[in-house]
Amino acid sequence: MTDIETNLEHEVSELICLKCLNRWIGVYPTDTPLKDIECKCGEVGYTIKTGQTLYEDDSDMETDPRYKNMVRMWGKKIAKEKYKAFINAEE
Repeated sequence: MTDIETNLEHEVSELICLKCLNRWIGVYPTDTPLKDIECKCGEVGYTIKTGQTLYEDDSDMETDPRYKNMVRMWGKKIAKEKYKAFINAEE
């Protein structure tokens, strides 16, 4: 049992769920594997760290490697919709 008054070593980072593309700032104990972090969509095992600059307009979108990966996965039309939802998710 851990005393709640004890400060645990922790990490703070921007996280993204690869299942639903939700992104958030996560605070979790250092020894917690990312595969154990649950997204608000209820999925576990799809979380990765980001920390990259977020782009706000379409001209930057075309050069963003994340967008290029989305195009490979879903095609250009769906990728554009998902990318914009990803960028605007936390606004």
